[in-house]
Amino acid sequence: MTLKELVKGKKVRFRFYRDGELWYATNDGFEFPVPIADTGTGIFQAEDGAIQYMRWIRKHLETRAEGKKNGGSRHAIFRRLHRRNCFLITCRRFGAPSDCLHPPGARTK
Repeated sequence: MTLKELVKGKKVRFRFYRDGELWYATNDGFEFPVPIADTGTGIFQAEDGAIQYMRWIRKHLETRAEGKKNGGSRHAIFRRLHRRNCFLITCRRFGAPSDCLHPPGARTK
């Protein structure tokens, strides 16, 4: 999905806070972090226009693309993200193989 498709006429919703990052999701289900250190004195609402979050959506798209380019299968990317926010992700949702950090379908915390 392109950046334009993710932001044009779309909304983002706050999902959770973890390790100094606010995690948001677009209407399409694309999740991305907003580092607290990068927010300054800004006001971040629970729901807002995606165009205002384009900066962080772009950064996350680039991070994901770089991960895929550097030997990142879908599962390798999942494992890197999994370390940071596994408490909200179910392994089964991502179709992770049996060597995942948690048993299939497990939900932690």
